[in-house]
Amino acid sequence: MKTKKQEAEIGLLTRNWHKRNPWFCKNHHRTIYALRVHAEAKTKYGKAFVGTSAYFRYIDKKMREAFPSL
Repeated sequence: MKTKKQEAEIGLLTRNWHKRNPWFCKNHHRTIYALRVHAEAKTKYGKAFVGTSAYFRYIDKKMREAFPSL
């Protein structure tokens, strides 16, 4: 179970990620790929990993590998 502080940090990290990735929910191909990477991360590292700084670094790394122009 996450604390309120952890939940607030995750919310901030999520908002910051969305700001850095304006293609999300606008570019279908990239969005679908990001959602697949999310599912992979959740399966591989567990539910508690989702939303952490390491999670967003993982998503960014995988997205850059698939879409070098990002």
